[in-house]
Amino acid sequence: LDPKDVIPAVLLQTGKKEVEKTDEKEEVEQPEMKTKEEIQKEREEAKAALASDFDLYLTRASKAESAKQVDDIVIEFFHEWNTKGNRRALAHQLLSVQRTKLHLLIPHSRLIATV
Repeated sequence: LDPKDVIPAVLLQTGKKEVEKTDEKEEVEQPEMKTKEEIQKEREEAKAALASDFDLYLTRASKAESAKQVDDIVIEFFHEWNTKGNRRALAHQLLSVQRTKLHLLIPHSRLIATV
């Protein structure tokens, strides 16, 4: 029976590692104050990430075919994406589908009626 199997690794560490860790903690510098430009840039990146997530959501919404998929998409919309602009984008996405894809008419009408 090996003690490494029974005793957690945290308790098996030597004193040297603990000393090194305390030295590392002392060397940590205080975070610098961010400028307004950096804050604005971070906000723009966050908005871009959200926009790309919503674009993926719109793609999934336009490809949903079963009632179960549509219901899950509607629930996700109300929990995460329910804003006026996103409702407008969703309606535009669903109403701009090619007219040859008649199999999507029923799921899209279900989604629009629920939202």
